[in-house]
Amino acid sequence: MYDPLMFMVFGRSIRACQLAYLDQIPPRAHLLIVGGGTGWIIPRLWQKHPQVHITYLEIAPRMIQKAQAYASSCSGLSIQFIQGDLSDLPHGVSYDIIFTHFFIDLFVPAQAEEIAARLYRQLKPGGQWHYADFLASGQGWDWRKALIWLMYRIARLGSTIEATRYWEYSKIFQKLTLEKEKEDFYYSKMIQSLLWIKPLLGRTYPRVAGHTKPPGQ
Repeated sequence: MYDPLMFMVFGRSIRACQLAYLDQIPPRAHLLIVGGGTGWIIPRLWQKHPQVHITYLEIAPRMIQKAQAYASSCSGLSIQFIQGDLSDLPHGVSYDIIFTHFFIDLFVPAQAEEIAARLYRQLKPGGQWHYADFLASGQGWDWRKALIWLMYRIARLGSTIEATRYWEYSKIFQKLTLEKEKEDFYYSKMIQSLLWIKPLLGRTYPRVAGHTKPPGQ
């Protein structure tokens, strides 16, 4: 229910923001997708990068089943499904790429910071962190915040998410040693995509100005 509703409300923007930086992924990368939901993105990844290895972490059994169905259409794809949370990831394994799309905002800020710190430790130096989520900054109440509030209420009907209201979750990354490589906005700046790089020792990366996509894109 949630995926079709998101698409109905936000149109192509809800997927475009998650596909924004696929071209940046190197061949044969080991990619961790956290809270990937139905897994609709798996065939898109496979089409662009058939040699990547994916670790797919999702807590909901039904979502794992849907993701496995998507993966079954991707001949030769290397993918490992893990039903559980971060504690179920293999110990001592690090990743070239991490995806957290509409995931970190499911937790209250203290939990979200703990999750981000743990994922940061498992990201290799030089690795990429692909982030996409809602954005409703500024003071006061407007239609964006009202819509996000409604999405939280709907999400809580079908799951036990911790968060009850939106917080500017992208600020969490400012507490980590990451460099912003790319930034884009969608749906009247209500959705934000970020590409973060974990620097190699002694190396920095240029900061890139953001771009705005109109509603429906």
